[in-house]
Amino acid sequence: KTVFSAPARNRLFTGRVEILEKLQKAFCIYSESSTELGRNADNTTNNTGCNLAALSGLGGTGKTSVAVEYAWRNMDIYSGGCYWLSVDDLEGSIRTLASRVAKPDLNFSTSLTHQLRCVLDYLSTLPSMWLLVVDNMDISELPRLLDTILLGPWRQWSNRGSLLVTS
Repeated sequence: KTVFSAPARNRLFTGRVEILEKLQKAFCIYSESSTELGRNADNTTNNTGCNLAALSGLGGTGKTSVAVEYAWRNMDIYSGGCYWLSVDDLEGSIRTLASRVAKPDLNFSTSLTHQLRCVLDYLSTLPSMWLLVVDNMDISELPRLLDTILLGPWRQWSNRGSLLVTS
């Protein structure tokens, strides 16, 4: 089951082409059938885990809008899905994703940390490319759950993933 949980696309979005192209380069985006998948510009293999990129800046500058547009423009490439975690409602976002991707036997009375691990385990085993967006993260208030997402060992197991953080 493919999940696409990005917010609705802004029909009035324009510009920011350079930023969108930089994200594609950061994530080494190629078509699923390409033999160049997972290769950097210098032809080195990118197999150290999922790629990480960040959009940072002052509030209200359009970071979320760029992330949404990036997800929509590249939804065909991310055939494994697009998964969106909003830090503004991190618990709700995790519970929603867990309910959509977890095994049927997941007990939702378990801890939020366990549910997050189930989601991350699911992502790390996907055979197709996927995108995880962590939206509106404030580094100064990095809760343990975000620490698990950004620094957890699951990232090294998944060379098909792209992790985009807005801050």
